[in-house]
Amino acid sequence: MDKIIILDENTSNQIAAGEVIERPASVVKELVENSIDAGADTIKIEISKGGISLIKVTDNGRGIPADDVEMAFERHGTSKLRNAGDLLGIRTMGFRGEALPSIASISKVDLNTSTGDNGVRIIITGGNIDGKQKSSREQGTTITVRNLFFNTPARYKFLKNDSTEARYCTDIISRLALAHTKVSFRYFSNGVEILRTPGDGNLKNAVFCVYGREISSNLYEINYEDEIFMIWGFIGNRSATRGNRQNQTTFINGRYIKSARVSAAVEKAYETEIMKGKFPFFIINIALDPKLVDVNVHPAKSEVRFAKGNEVFSAVHSAVKAALNINRGIVAGAVKQAHIKREIDYGEVRPGTENATFFSDSNDNTSINPETSRILHESFMDVKDAFYGMKEETETTPVVKDEPFKTGFNIDVLDKGKFFGILFNTFIMLGIDEFEIILIDQHAAHERITYESLLRRFKNRELNSQMLLAPQVIGLEPSEAIIAEESGKLLNDLGFEFDFIGAKDIALRAVPAEIIEKDAEEVFRGAVLAIAENSNTEHMLMEKEAIYTMACKSSIKANTVLTELEANTLIERLKSLDNPYTCPHGRPVIIKLTRRELEKLFKRIV
Repeated sequence: MDKIIILDENTSNQIAAGEVIERPASVVKELVENSIDAGADTIKIEISKGGISLIKVTDNGRGIPADDVEMAFERHGTSKLRNAGDLLGIRTMGFRGEALPSIASISKVDLNTSTGDNGVRIIITGGNIDGKQKSSREQGTTITVRNLFFNTPARYKFLKNDSTEARYCTDIISRLALAHTKVSFRYFSNGVEILRTPGDGNLKNAVFCVYGREISSNLYEINYEDEIFMIWGFIGNRSATRGNRQNQTTFINGRYIKSARVSAAVEKAYETEIMKGKFPFFIINIALDPKLVDVNVHPAKSEVRFAKGNEVFSAVHSAVKAALNINRGIVAGAVKQAHIKREIDYGEVRPGTENATFFSDSNDNTSINPETSRILHESFMDVKDAFYGMKEETETTPVVKDEPFKTGFNIDVLDKGKFFGILFNTFIMLGIDEFEIILIDQHAAHERITYESLLRRFKNRELNSQMLLAPQVIGLEPSEAIIAEESGKLLNDLGFEFDFIGAKDIALRAVPAEIIEKDAEEVFRGAVLAIAENSNTEHMLMEKEAIYTMACKSSIKANTVLTELEANTLIERLKSLDNPYTCPHGRPVIIKLTRRELEKLFKRIV
């Protein structure tokens, strides 16, 4: 083994830079957060060639005292902490004193700062001071970073092309701008203005600036406060879902973080509301006592550790669930997928959502009026006891009960509707008045009815079985036989009774009461397959997937001929559901089509 030595300061700084500064976006994040900590309410960011060539951040904050400028570039030189105890209550974005020395060690830095009385300019190359002089600039700070990683070629070669690095910068700036809506941001890339926010404290305006009108008009507000948390922001409706989690943003006390726990809580609330494989759009702001969250667990401060992680899960889940329940409704026939203006995200630290947005117009129906806010809060309180109450931090996702939820807003159009007929032996048509018709997907409706019935009976251990007229002999594949044997108790709890009559053959003797005999084999195989595909998930989720599949396999299909009596019976059962709007997989059950939409299709109006 070679002799152990102490690395020189320059090498140590470059190693630290590798931990903190991964790419130009990391530099942008650290510098902008310093500006926010300095109290700036106007921040201008400029980058060239993805930030590799140039990053320039200008603010009107308090500035750095002339005597402290050199110390700011010393490792662990910080004005935000005084001792280790302060780590238990971090209220600033930065605190370690690592960012500036790390940046300076791998680039050419020009810092021009003033407290209003005395200004100073300092130039540093590769961690070494090249010059220092007085400055006449107004209060605030301008820091220019050039030629990033010029002396660390190993790190430079891992950077992406300029456009990709610019996108990373755009992403982080957008998140910071929406986390701090009282700060006006202006952002330029290669001389072109990419983003500008008003800094008026209104999250809705900031969302508009980042995402555009289509996304901002497809959002529901969440707004809750209790003895531990304040939770607010926006969640997207079905038109704002995406195929990945890129548009999921979480802020803790104004700090953008990546939290699998929060994402899981939101996605749990959306269960059966959106299609499988789609992910909800959300901006979740959580404010809590800094002593209940540790932000010093990740080099880039992008992950945190909660002292009450299960309570966070439960509170977020309940807040989102309440907002979804209050905003459920029928999908419009002409609904379109909302498009995002740019591939960027957002956030905030205490809103002004009660103010009218200066971007709104008469067609923007997303403003939250006081009555809706009151109902939203009451809805949260109704579900709070059911969903909120986990006491200890664990590594697993808390189990959340799916209690029935009645908002009083369930649709009454099913009562008003007059049966018109069945289109393509698939869609039940109801006429509401001379201006609207309702289309009901008979399969999706029956699937939701069966799912809720099976799930309710399963939870209450009331899932009755019905004996088949004669046992059905089913030949299973080897893998199916293994699952059926290992999951025998779960399958029995789901209402199946069977015996093995060979290595791979079973005699199916009974099925859940909701299942008709001709579907028995298909439903049993579906349940076995669902258990197999979800064997690595939590037990509760595996059970639900099995029930999803059973409901789907046993429901009437498209092209099944229904009589008017059967259709009306289906509608009556649909009216009694907690959620008659989507099937268990998140597809719409009911769609509204207006006379105006039909007239536009026929070009009677344009």
